[in-house]
Amino acid sequence: MAQKLTQPEWFGWSQEKRNEEAKKLLAEAGYTADKPLTINLLYNTSDLHKKLAIAASSLWKKNIGVNVKLVNQEWKTFLDTRHQGTFDVARAGWCADYNEPTSFLNTMLSNSSMNTAHYKSPAFDSIMAETLKVTDEAQRTALYTKAEQQLDKDSAIVPVYYYVNARLVKPWVGGYTGKDPLDNTYTRNMYIVKH
Repeated sequence: MAQKLTQPEWFGWSQEKRNEEAKKLLAEAGYTADKPLTINLLYNTSDLHKKLAIAASSLWKKNIGVNVKLVNQEWKTFLDTRHQGTFDVARAGWCADYNEPTSFLNTMLSNSSMNTAHYKSPAFDSIMAETLKVTDEAQRTALYTKAEQQLDKDSAIVPVYYYVNARLVKPWVGGYTGKDPLDNTYTRNMYIVKH
């Protein structure tokens, strides 16, 4: 099973190279300094989400000349707007429900009720359908990687932030690995090492 998302091609690029590529793509789409791209960035009410939206809009303006209007909505309205697809760019988040890449990937299937990106790709759907037919773990992992590469190629989602948890654990606490992919920690598995 895949242990992490496949890094996109641009992952190793410098920020300068990323900015240059973005400006080139914007120019190819007809946007210039005189005629800049203007988008709405939808986010739900939260101090953290507001800070991230402000940071993103500031960076996009400074680095590639995109004008961003911030649109804040309360949770229920925000969800409705995303499900209707009446937004340019929207904040979204997802935490795995189970330890399998499909916990993330299935949300991008064309027929998924969780697909609030409104992404439609017969190629992606076909790859994901193949994963259901394969019993070999290495083959399935290769298909998951291919599906992730399709998402990246289509720029269906743009991950910009990952939640992290920091914990201080004394060296004499046994049974704690900190390696659970779902970040589950069960005290019943912990014990004190004689010290």
